[in-house]
Amino acid sequence: MNTPRLLTHRSGLVFLYKPSGWTTHRTAEGGQDLISWIETQGKLIRGARPVHRLDADTSGVLLCAHQADRARASSWFAKGKMKKTYQALVYGTMRPTGSITLPVDEREAETTVNLLETFSVDGQPISLVELIPSTGRKHQIRRHLHHVRHPILGDRRYTRARLSLPVGAPQRLWLHAGRLHVPNLPAVTAPLPPDLAEHLEALRASSAS
Repeated sequence: MNTPRLLTHRSGLVFLYKPSGWTTHRTAEGGQDLISWIETQGKLIRGARPVHRLDADTSGVLLCAHQADRARASSWFAKGKMKKTYQALVYGTMRPTGSITLPVDEREAETTVNLLETFSVDGQPISLVELIPSTGRKHQIRRHLHHVRHPILGDRRYTRARLSLPVGAPQRLWLHAGRLHVPNLPAVTAPLPPDLAEHLEALRASSAS
């Protein structure tokens, strides 16, 4: 899944899968971006624009809308009515459940964290966690996890000294936006891309042996 694809189209809204390595918007540096890809597609997608953003290295569900529906969708995002659920592998052993409340860029921000599984790689503990941000600040999840000393594997910006990427881990940020729910519609999901899914299965197999 190294190229974007349409997940579903409902009530004037376009739900796309954004791969890791693609930016949401065009950048001065160039590279692959979702908007340029959208403009190469058929009329069902062409002309839609992202309502929110995912970091370039993050994969997962992204909501887009055509002009007639963009204001409605944008208001959901601004009012916190869009529920986004992520999965990440982080360093260390997280608590079973908790909430990280820490301002981001002087604005309140909160992320709920649920522990899903734990692993050990060469004596280094790693946790698979579910993350539900109730606010949408820039790099919120990455900054929150870095603050509580559980940075995400593959995060080159928000990390800590002496943390090496475990053997076999993908050379990317281990963060995936797997589920998006907007008002009055069923949730839209995107499975883990192959590189993350295969790494996770390898960790499970190693733990079981």
